[in-house]
Amino acid sequence: MDIKVPRLADAPWAMECKTWQVINVKEERQLILGEGRGFHIRDELWDPKASASTWSANHPVGRMFADRYCRTDDRMEFPAAPVVKAAAE
Repeated sequence: MDIKVPRLADAPWAMECKTWQVINVKEERQLILGEGRGFHIRDELWDPKASASTWSANHPVGRMFADRYCRTDDRMEFPAAPVVKAAAE
């Protein structure tokens, strides 16, 4: 599968997404939800043994909203919530 979307040549990694749902939040705002269909990542940022990104080598910037961005160097981990099965009816 190849979606053929434009992307920045210098970006350390990029996602190809397919629009899943568009929600009109208010007159001039939309929330667009998508499905990641393809990922492009620099070789030095990928750990093939773990099948995961090497976060210590990556310093991404996150988009908050409008013209607001954040650094993502202050990282923490949250343990997964326990799975609680529903009672049988």
